Order: sequence, then C-alpha cells, then structure tokens
Amino acid sequence: MYPSVRTESISFNPSLACQANRLATRGYNPAEAQSLGLIKSSEIRKKILETNLATMVNHVFEDSVVSFTNHYQVNNKGEVVSYPNHEVLSIDPDERGGLNAFGISSAVSGALENPHQVVLLYSPPGPVVFDNNPNNKFKEIKPYTDGQLYMMFSDGKKVNNVAISISEEGESWIRDIMPNEYHTTSLQKDEIARVKYCITHPLLTGRSIDDFLNSRWNAQDRIIFRNKNHTKFSLVQTLSLIHQSLAGQLEQSHLVVQVLNDVDIEHITTQDIDHLYGALAQEYMKENKLEKIVLGGSCGGTEIKLDIFSPKLENLSTKFRMMTQGENIVKTSKDTLDCTCPFCNKKVVAKIAQGTITCPKCGESSPYAC
Repeated sequence: MYPSVRTESISFNPSLACQANRLATRGYNPAEAQSLGLIKSSEIRKKILETNLATMVNHVFEDSVVSFTNHYQVNNKGEVVSYPNHEVLSIDPDERGGLNAFGISSAVSGALENPHQVVLLYSPPGPVVFDNNPNNKFKEIKPYTDGQLYMMFSDGKKVNNVAISISEEGESWIRDIMPNEYHTTSLQKDEIARVKYCITHPLLTGRSIDDFLNSRWNAQDRIIFRNKNHTKFSLVQTLSLIHQSLAGQLEQSHLVVQVLNDVDIEHITTQDIDHLYGALAQEYMKENKLEKIVLGGSCGGTEIKLDIFSPKLENLSTKFRMMTQGENIVKTSKDTLDCTCPFCNKKVVAKIAQGTITCPKCGESSPYAC
C-alpha cells in the first residue's frame, strides 16, 4: 500500500527533553496526543489526517510563511476550543511559563467580543523556557529564531486565525502594525521580559480584515519571512497568501489526497498513521527529486523519522509552534531517559540499550528510538 518507514514505540511517555525532541522534530507529543484510532467517526478521522498532512507539507516540508486558517470559540468554562469539534486547545504550561495560554485566551476572547475587528498577537523569537526548572520538558530546546504573528477576527460565530512566520527582517512590519506594543516591548529590562510582555498583550486594531489586508503599508516589497530554502516572502506576497488562506484557497498538495487514498480509514491503526507520514515524506522527495528533506522551523536540519499521529494541528497550539519555530534541539543522553512507565505508571530513569527502553521498577521493555 505505502512504503514502510522506521517508526518508534509510543509506549513510554517521556517527561523531559526527549519528549520535547519528539514534539519539535515530529509534531507529536505523547503526553498530549491520543491515537486517532480511538476516534469512532471515520469521516472525522480522515479530515483530521488530511489537515495534519497538509500542514506538514505547507509548514514543515515547504516552510511557507502563512498557515491554513483554523477556527476557534470559547466554551462555558472559558477555555479556547477548536471549531466545530470543540476540542480544548493544547498549550503546554512548560512552554514560556504558560503565558502563551493567557495571551491566546485574551486574543480569542477579544475577537469574539468585538466581531469583525482584527486582533493581533505576536510571539517573538527568544527563549522557550523562562526558568531553571530541571523538570521542564522544553529545557533542551534552543530559543525560537523566528517570530509568529497570529492574525484573527470573529465572523460573529467563530474566530478565524492565521499564523504568519516572521523573520528578523520582517519585524519592521510588526513595528508598523503594532507600534505601541512594539515600543513598550523594547523598553523591557531583558529578553525574557520582552517576550513575556509581547505574548500577553494582544492588540485590538479596530479595523476589519478587509481594511487591514488592503492597507497600503509602506515598503510592500520588504521581506517578511526567509525560509529554510532561502526563499523570500515579501509583504505583498504574504498579504496575498493570507487572503487565500482565509478564503480556503491556500493550495494543498495533491500528495495529501494521494497518500490518503492508500489507507483503509475504517480500520486504520497507529502503525498505519506512522507509515502515512513516511509515505508523504517519500512521495514529496520523489516528486521534488530530493534525496532528503531539510525540515522547516524547529525541525530544521533533523533526519526524518516521521512517526506522527495526533489530534488536529491547531495553529495556536504548542505543537504548531514547536513544528514551525526555533532551531534544532540539544540531544539527550543515549543511555537513560526520565519518563513515566506505561506499565507500572511510576516516574523512573529508564535504561536505553540496543534500541530498547527498560523500566528499572517493573522490568518491562519496549522498542525505543528518539
């Protein structure tokens, strides 16, 4: 049906840097994700897979400047949820001190309270971790090297959100569209304080999306994002892609449909999903005559061992930021791993040897590749 690729067991639930490794390099966080095989509706399962595969091509393989549009609401508990599935948005509290959750919740709520007005929230480059907690799963992640601008507005029913990648040279546009926030950020005492301020202060622009996107910003030819292939996206190109994304016209690779056609969606297993991502990578490399893929964002420069299966890749989630921002992670020890054993449910320092990870408490083992 589709090519076999090397995959890893998901039996062990890493709690430290290796968990961040998987999230950053594959978009899969075993502490958050549940098997898509548990979703009873094959239609929903296929739609989630299609969205994830399209996101993988768009943002990781091709490293595009603009994401597909995602939709959100706030439930009666005040939680940001996806629309129309009402899944609670996954934002890891270890990432940037959990402050992303505060900023995103404020931005989404502000958009819902002010229909048809654009809300902007900027997550700048810089540290992923703000403390020295040795138990923080992101402590091995290098600082994000690119920023992410979230542009959202409510149509009266739901919030539409697009994520836009921002290189250093694109920050001049951030200064233009968020002048007061940008100025106040620059006055903060250090880099962590600047990041904290930025991610907790969304801007209600008071402008409609059409008014905003059709504005004649200065220097329309300025570079907003320079990707892994050194492709440059100008402001005018970026605005055009945002228009297309919001209209549902952002081009989706035909390879997504091609690999999905080879899957029995009614009886799909986790191994099938692992293979699905491997097939997508291999077909993409074949079509583009590539021997390897240099992955975008925080995946940059890593060898592909795609073993991703997860809920929908929401563009406001920790998973999405890990996939599309930052640099390579720092490698962890090859001999041991702090983790939670799925067999005895104890927090242990498991031993890794010859591709197998073993719990020192109960002695159970499973295949391992990180």
